[in-house]
Amino acid sequence: MKKAAGNRLIACSLALAFGFVISAGAPISMTKKENEAETIHSLNKFKRIMLLDRGRLKPIDTYAENLLLQFSGKKSLNHKPAVDWFARTLFAPGTALSDKVLLINNAEIADAMGIAPERGRRYGVDRLMPGLRKLSTLYETAMRANERERSAFDLEIIRLTENVSQYTALLQALRFAVTIDQLAIYGSLDSGSSDTLRTTSALLWANMASTFAVGDQDAFDKASEKLAAFIVTTWPGALSAKDPGIELFYNRFDLFSAAKIFYGIGLLFLALYMPLRLRGLYGTAAAILFTGGIVHTLGMVLRLIIMERPPVTNMYETFIFVGWMAVVLGGVTELFQKHGWGLAIAALSGFSLLHIAGKFGLEGDTMGMLAAVLNNNFWLTSHVITIACGYSGCIAAGLLSHIALVRGVFFRRRFQTPDSLDLCVYGILAFGLTFTVIGTVLGGLWADQAWGRFWGWDPKENGALVIILWCAFLFHMRHTNWLGRHGFAAGCVIGLSLVLCAWLGINLLGIGMHAYGFTSTGARVLFSVLGFEAAFLISIGIAGILKTARKKRNDPAPAAPHS
Repeated sequence: MKKAAGNRLIACSLALAFGFVISAGAPISMTKKENEAETIHSLNKFKRIMLLDRGRLKPIDTYAENLLLQFSGKKSLNHKPAVDWFARTLFAPGTALSDKVLLINNAEIADAMGIAPERGRRYGVDRLMPGLRKLSTLYETAMRANERERSAFDLEIIRLTENVSQYTALLQALRFAVTIDQLAIYGSLDSGSSDTLRTTSALLWANMASTFAVGDQDAFDKASEKLAAFIVTTWPGALSAKDPGIELFYNRFDLFSAAKIFYGIGLLFLALYMPLRLRGLYGTAAAILFTGGIVHTLGMVLRLIIMERPPVTNMYETFIFVGWMAVVLGGVTELFQKHGWGLAIAALSGFSLLHIAGKFGLEGDTMGMLAAVLNNNFWLTSHVITIACGYSGCIAAGLLSHIALVRGVFFRRRFQTPDSLDLCVYGILAFGLTFTVIGTVLGGLWADQAWGRFWGWDPKENGALVIILWCAFLFHMRHTNWLGRHGFAAGCVIGLSLVLCAWLGINLLGIGMHAYGFTSTGARVLFSVLGFEAAFLISIGIAGILKTARKKRNDPAPAAPHS
């Protein structure tokens, strides 16, 4: 572990040392050729080139998007696709020095480096160069600290330094090709000589750089095709892949963000419908939410085709899937009870869970390689999907319970539909409990096959057991009349929090056989939700107590019995 950390320190120090040379007097200037690079208008051929990154074949378009997301937290730059930025960074690095792609989350770091704060907290390499020496010192200090004792400041220093190192290396990757003036040495490449194509990939990249620099679109497209052909013919076993068209389509249309927008708009129309009860608003909300569900489903299907496995293998995918399942559950509920509560499930679950998924999507490639223990499509399909369906039921019941509690405390007299909302909450939680039980049993069977034991009191297993026991407790209390409708709804809200603790909390603990890596995003999401739910329940409780006290004051005292 220490050796790996030392290697990262050396690599980053070398990259930063190069930055010092640049800042000292040898800056990369924008050459005439790089100025002319703006005449390249299409990267359709270039972005289809396949490469192997972190164990997965992906088109350059996907690699560029993930890299820009890693650096800046965004998938595009100045409303242009990430591949445009990536091509300029490779082939015309002088034009990319001022691109604001390096995100600094902590304002104290910019102050420590002596860098003026930038709106949006994103900086170009040219702005950071004067502070690179200080950043290197801060990085060395952060790396010497024990991993468990590193502060948020230290973690941000490490993240920023490694991003600067990687970005600096990217800027210099093809510098040899951009600065060569005697382009005649690449003439043989244009002649189509198969022997030359197989000589070295470096010459092919150089050919692309030279044609990009002079703004020759046709020549650049041909160079891109030659490089793609060279990769496939040279490494047919490792790099022969399906046509990347589906993945390029998936990248171009951010389907899950579009679905979230549809769910949000549908939720607004539904909020208007609930008090007014106008059929036009109901139909509009239903149509918008149905469209959102179709877009959501399309995104799920595309991920399934691209990855050739169920899309439930990381936190991003599970939130996407659980959100989709909750939307389906809401739609089915609405078919049986046309009071709008099923639509409310779909809108609330779809919007909130896709929003959380988007936070996890900012961490990088969401279609990476599987952990070895998960590389089994049968158990992914049976156990993981089943337990995710159970989570979706518990979460949907918890979200709908927020409406039930608010309605019961503030608007009960205005809603005369007898218990339709309460019945929805009850039925959906029953669905969640059923699938959680089935999923837990299937998980035990998988554990017996993979690890040689059905149950080992692993934190994840304990989390599933807690969910089952809590739901069973709520049903028992409801049937024995120890809990009323409002108490049951409050229990469902607590159940939602327990699901998130079992779902995200295991990653935060970093222990157990189901812990597949800490994520700071998970910590923020979990603590934010727990804080909100605690505040919500306390507020509802106080409001209920005040309402009861006010009602007692306003009700006339019972008449005294006649003697």
